[in-house]
Amino acid sequence: MSRTRSWLVRTAVASALTLLVLPAHAQTRADSAEASDRSTPKSVPLDPSSPLCPPGRPPEPLFAPGALFLRFAVGPGYAWASGDPNTKLNGGSGGFDLTMGGFVLQNLALHADFGWFDVFDPDFSVNGNVIDSTSVVFQASTFRAGASYYFMPVRAYLSLGVGFAAAAITSYSYSDSSDRNVTLVGREYTKVGPSFATEFGKEFAVSPEWGLGVAGHYELLFVPSNDDHSKATVELAQQLSLRFIATYGSR
Repeated sequence: MSRTRSWLVRTAVASALTLLVLPAHAQTRADSAEASDRSTPKSVPLDPSSPLCPPGRPPEPLFAPGALFLRFAVGPGYAWASGDPNTKLNGGSGGFDLTMGGFVLQNLALHADFGWFDVFDPDFSVNGNVIDSTSVVFQASTFRAGASYYFMPVRAYLSLGVGFAAAAITSYSYSDSSDRNVTLVGREYTKVGPSFATEFGKEFAVSPEWGLGVAGHYELLFVPSNDDHSKATVELAQQLSLRFIATYGSR
C-alpha cells in the first residue's frame, strides 16, 4: 500500500512539472521564431516593367553652352580680283581655315577665324593687256571674329565672320631657253584692309564629339595698295569655294 502511494505521489509531481515546463518551452520557441522573422529580410516582388538598375545621368547635349568648338576646313575654289592700274585677276584657288571658340548659347558659338588662300598662275591683265611673260601668284591671309549657329538635329550651320586681311602678289618670269630658269620679277604687298566671309555647311556625326561634312564658302577682302602706284596691285578680291570640314564640339 505504501509502495502504491509513493508511485502516485511521484506521478503527480511529474505531471505538475510537465504542466509547468511545456508553456515556458512553447513561449521560448515562439520568441525565437519571431526574432528569426525580424532578422530575415522579406522578399519584395519585382515589377517587371521597372529596370534592374536605376537610369544613369543622361549625357550633355551637343553644342551646349560652355562647350569647346573647333573647325578645320580645306578645299578648292575660284577667285577673282581687281586693282590698280585697271588690274584684273581670276583663276583657280585653294584655301584653308581654322576656327576656334566656344558655345555661349545652345547651338550658338563665337569664334576666331584664321584663313589663308592662294591663286596659282591666274589669268592676269593690266589695262586690258594679258600678261603672258610672267606668272603671278596671289596670296591672302585673313583674321576674323565670327559666329556660327547650328540647326539641330540636321546639324547644318551658318557662319558669318568680319575682320581684316593682308595680301601679296608675286610675279615670276620663266626662261624657255636651255637653262629654264625661274626668276622672281617682283613682289607687292598690300596694306591691311577689311574682310568678310560667310559659310553654310552640313555635317555628319562620326563620334559623340566629331563631325565631318562639306560647306560652301564665300569671302571678300579689300586690301588697299601701297603708295607706290608704279606697280600693278590687286585691291578687291573675292573667292567662292567648296570646303571639306571637320568639326569638334566637346560635351
